[in-house]
Amino acid sequence: MAAGTANTLSVSSLLKAAPDFPSYERVMAGDRNLSKSIIKPFEACFDQLVEAEFLSEWAYWNARNQPLTDAQLAALAYNTFIKLYVHFEFKHTPPDQTPRLEASTHSLHNIALLLNIFLNIAK
Repeated sequence: MAAGTANTLSVSSLLKAAPDFPSYERVMAGDRNLSKSIIKPFEACFDQLVEAEFLSEWAYWNARNQPLTDAQLAALAYNTFIKLYVHFEFKHTPPDQTPRLEASTHSLHNIALLLNIFLNIAK
């Protein structure tokens, strides 16, 4: 794993690992409001992870490992959203990060599980 990416997961991987989020196809067959059905609940889940003090912060990053600008965030559309990464910092991290770095999919599944939990609480 590249340095600086241990706490960075792709939006697409998170959505695939969190099956309680509606799929693109399901939303497009329904109300077609991708922001209301996928993006806003996704963001709300990460905000709740911060409020619950599991994470200290989170942000969207582009493929170059750079945070999005305010202008980019204001114009966020699904076709951009699905290509982004979420960078996050755990509120309380264990002193030895080696096991977490060696099992990068473990973070993906834990975050996805928490996203599903918070999504279901919000329903």
